[in-house]
Amino acid sequence: MGAKFILLFSQWKVFWSLRATTKRLIFKLQTLRYKFIYGFREEKDNILSMGSLTKIAVTQLLFAILISILLQVVDHYLLPYYKELNINIPEDGLYGTLFSAISAIGGVFIGLYYAGISAVGSSIYSKVPNEVRNLLANEKIGFVYMRLLSFTTFISFCFIAMRALGLPRNHIAIPFICILAGIGIIGFIRLGQRTFYLFDPSSLSVPVLHDVYRDIKRVSAGGYQWDDPSFQNHAAKQVRNNLDILRSLAEITSKERHLLGKPYVQLIQKIIIFMINYEKMKKRIPSKSNWYIKRYKHRLWYRTSDSTVSIALQSSSLPQPEIEHEHFWVEDLMLGTIKTCLNSTLNRSIDEEHPINLLNSWKIYTDTISSGGDFSRAIDQISTVADVILDNIKKSDEYIIEQESLILIHLVESIMYMTIESFLNYISYLRTVSVKELNAKLSVIDWRLSKSIYSQDMPIHLLQQLEWLRDRLEYEYLIEDKVISPPWYILELVLKVNLEKYVTDLEAIFVRCSSLFNSWIEMTESMKRPLLSAAILSREWEFWGKVEAHLTVLEEAWIEAIADKRIKGLIWPSVNFDDLLKQKKLRKIEAVKQMSTVGGLLNLLSKSDKLPDYGGQFINICAYQLLDAMCNNNFELFKILFKKYLYSSIATFSKLKPTETLPDWRKIQEFKIAVSPLLDLIEISGYAKVASEFYEESSWWAEVVDIWDNYIKEDSDLDEIFILLSSAINLTEGTIEIAHRSSFRLSWQQNILALLSQIQRKEIFSDQEFMFRPKTLIFHPSALVRMISKEDYQRFGSFRDGIGLFMYYFFKAYKKCDLSKLSSRKRNFNDIDTQLLTEEKFYQENVNSDKEEDEL
Repeated sequence: MGAKFILLFSQWKVFWSLRATTKRLIFKLQTLRYKFIYGFREEKDNILSMGSLTKIAVTQLLFAILISILLQVVDHYLLPYYKELNINIPEDGLYGTLFSAISAIGGVFIGLYYAGISAVGSSIYSKVPNEVRNLLANEKIGFVYMRLLSFTTFISFCFIAMRALGLPRNHIAIPFICILAGIGIIGFIRLGQRTFYLFDPSSLSVPVLHDVYRDIKRVSAGGYQWDDPSFQNHAAKQVRNNLDILRSLAEITSKERHLLGKPYVQLIQKIIIFMINYEKMKKRIPSKSNWYIKRYKHRLWYRTSDSTVSIALQSSSLPQPEIEHEHFWVEDLMLGTIKTCLNSTLNRSIDEEHPINLLNSWKIYTDTISSGGDFSRAIDQISTVADVILDNIKKSDEYIIEQESLILIHLVESIMYMTIESFLNYISYLRTVSVKELNAKLSVIDWRLSKSIYSQDMPIHLLQQLEWLRDRLEYEYLIEDKVISPPWYILELVLKVNLEKYVTDLEAIFVRCSSLFNSWIEMTESMKRPLLSAAILSREWEFWGKVEAHLTVLEEAWIEAIADKRIKGLIWPSVNFDDLLKQKKLRKIEAVKQMSTVGGLLNLLSKSDKLPDYGGQFINICAYQLLDAMCNNNFELFKILFKKYLYSSIATFSKLKPTETLPDWRKIQEFKIAVSPLLDLIEISGYAKVASEFYEESSWWAEVVDIWDNYIKEDSDLDEIFILLSSAINLTEGTIEIAHRSSFRLSWQQNILALLSQIQRKEIFSDQEFMFRPKTLIFHPSALVRMISKEDYQRFGSFRDGIGLFMYYFFKAYKKCDLSKLSSRKRNFNDIDTQLLTEEKFYQENVNSDKEEDEL
């Protein structure tokens, strides 16, 4: 019907006009309906928004109204005092003008402040995360100041409104509002200045860190609902969000080149200070708190119990993972930001002081960790920073440089110094966790109170064991109303855990440090940076010296802890100090080898007095190690070191030789100093002859002779070297004075004599001797060894020291070297052979008679 109707009238134009008009009318009606419905909804939303705004302002609104009413009421009771003081309120016009002006000033200041904030936000914070912009908008000092201004502005309107309602003029309102206005006006100056500081994004970190500290205190023992998992989760989420904001601030600050990097470094230093404080605060946080992020630990099938595997197979699923708490999630989160900052400061300008400032702060952090009894983690943190620094240095010039930048050496030494300080702090920690100290702390714990175990400043690694103990001791309280477990039992369980951590730290000291030092040296050697290698070696030698000095503390800590084991079946950790000391010894030998190589290279380079004399230090260390090798029959080490020691000593002499411009008296003194490394060299060389005779191994002396011969053939002349050494000896011993470095050579002589004193000897008495003075029979096949071992020869012999031995036995093979040129009054080589023959005759006569006596 409808279709036919349309078909019938569709042929007239009027039909289509009416139809179009009808549709337009319907559309307009629908539009009006839509506007009405959705307009109503929009107004409803606006009213709700106004309600929300009113809720935000209602507190301050009511507070201002109440204060104004209170002042109005109080003012009525103060009228008699006003009359006595002759205080009169001006007319309404002036009264209203005063409050109107203050309201206007408040409004202007509010507008100016937000204009300044908008300028800062548009220039610096336009492309930052919302969380950072919210920091700017809710900046605490500005927020408090705006509340003060808004309160002052509105309460001024309240006083005007009260007067308009017919209430009497308020006397006390005038000084009250003037004080508020004064604070607002004067404070605006400081606030305006502070607005400029907001161009530095790092300035926003202070309130963020304040909130972080507040949340950590809440989850620490004694905080509000500190043991409630829900509150712990909430605090962890809040801190995670704030730490992300800090990382964002660091990233923004790093991109602001106009700040020259200083605020960036200062922000990272604040973060490191936070980590230092957090390291101390962690001792009051339960180890199983939801503050620590949970993670799954999946077990291996073949290490899982049969019942668990059976359930997994029947359910066609995996074994349920264990839940562990990540105790270092905060440190791991912030470590990347710190590494990025250090990397950035090194890349921008290696000579700036910013990297040093960062390392100084990082040193305090690692000291805090090691002081808390976690040396292994302190080494991990040091290694992390060292990798960043060495990787940056590696990117620079790849060639040997004679003068390294002081900042580079400072950086490398700072890394090594951190290691030394961490070790010393760990030693201090060991003294605080002795058995006596631990027992004293355990004795004052009230096991009924969950927070008691966190109030004794226990090391972090012991908290989990203490919590485990508390659960069981609390059960004893519930059943027996007292602790049944004896104190020694509790102490022993705690000591076991403490020793497990101690073994880990010992491995870090002796094994991990050895590996790290070696890898750092190899890296700097591959960079062709001998000074950096020398800096590491120098500090490494100091580190091992500290370890040896405190070795008794390390051993006593172990012995004391295991001295009184009573619990049967308790599995204790084990440690082999002999293996650890062997590891240390091997590393020291390897370090000496590296020193000989690096020292030889440094002594060929020119040196600034601004840099440490690593080459001189290494020569001295090598000399002592050569002597130690002879005393311990370590020919392999001697063979490796001696050639490098010889060339380094001669190179040092060349560097120390006085110039021609000096006056004669000064030149003589300088020459005496310059020849001291040569005298040390021939002293060590001469003792190699003693070692050959003592051990009956010709290889010692043969090695020395071979190296000296090669040097003379390749780099010098026999006459020249003989004259030089003779002159050095004559000049040094020809005057009545204590020669330079003679005390060191005397100590070497005493070490050799101590070695020879181990030989069996016997006193021989003869009636023919004057005053029946006995002679000493030394039971050794070498006449040289026997003669040196005798006390009278040690005082008056011509080659009682290594210098005489070397000059005689080395140069006597060269006929043109006249030993008579040694004019020293202390030496006479003319009758050496006669003395040796006499000694041999005495030995043969008496050793045979001694054998006959033994047979009888």
